[in-house]
Amino acid sequence: MRKSLSRNLYLIGLGLIIVATALLFAGIAGSQTTTDASGYTQVTSLGNPALFTTGIVLYIVAGIIDLIAWIGALVKMAQLGRWGWFICLLLFSGIAMLIYIFAGPETPAASQVTAATYPQQGYPQPDYQAGYPPPSYPQQGGYPPPGYPQQGNYPQQGGYPQQGDYPPPGYPQQGGYPQPGYPQQGGYPPDSYPQPGNPQGGYPPSSYPQQ
Repeated sequence: MRKSLSRNLYLIGLGLIIVATALLFAGIAGSQTTTDASGYTQVTSLGNPALFTTGIVLYIVAGIIDLIAWIGALVKMAQLGRWGWFICLLLFSGIAMLIYIFAGPETPAASQVTAATYPQQGYPQPDYQAGYPPPSYPQQGGYPPPGYPQQGNYPQQGGYPQQGDYPPPGYPQQGGYPQPGYPQQGGYPPDSYPQPGNPQGGYPPSSYPQQ
């Protein structure tokens, strides 16, 4: 139970106790009493029985509400590991509850915080020795997966021209280079090329002005 809820319940119970006490005194006021021979005083009739009865009922309700708030505070201190507060609330419920609802702790004890392990219980524990991927991971087979179009020689689709030797049949066959019918080349320059005047073919030709 949260401390704020315990505080609200406990304060409501205290308020009802105050109201019930006032009603009890109002109900007793004006009561008739008798005294016997031994000096014992006995109330013969109440001044206002309705107020007295209402006060008793309010006392019972207030006690139940305060009891719930007190038990909730004990459970909260046990959950937080605040055993000093737990013992004080158990032994000195009235005054300890008044202190608790205003100054009580809301965080766990320091030793309990440092002793906590990570990850917490219920969290999937990593199995670092099992390798990757974990056992629950979908197992993968070879590539490509089953059902995937099997690949043979490329291209795959039917109707696509299958490739054998290159070039394909019907393609003009190539022999030596240049092809037949192409002007054959001899030496360079060709025979029809004008020969220079220098019989040795040197440079410059013989008709070139000598320096």
